[in-house]
Amino acid sequence: MKRIYQEAPSAMVIGIDNRNAYYYVVLKEFQLNELAKYLKFTFVKDNIGNQNPENLLDFVQILSEELVRSKDLPEDYDFEALKELVPL
Repeated sequence: MKRIYQEAPSAMVIGIDNRNAYYYVVLKEFQLNELAKYLKFTFVKDNIGNQNPENLLDFVQILSEELVRSKDLPEDYDFEALKELVPL
């Protein structure tokens, strides 16, 4: 998060996790509390596999549409301008 805010202060970071017990839930809660300190961090409790995307970019498209629909992001949020910041 710190690196992202330094390189692209207007970028929004979206965390996705189904918060199951595969990893320590207490550790996940601690990390989410730390990330919540950043104004441009959004957490989505979900499982990437739930949408059956063919690849990660398909999931990002599905997620971005859902975030706009739920009004967590403005309709004119420019995802395309930030794609080069995401290493794939």
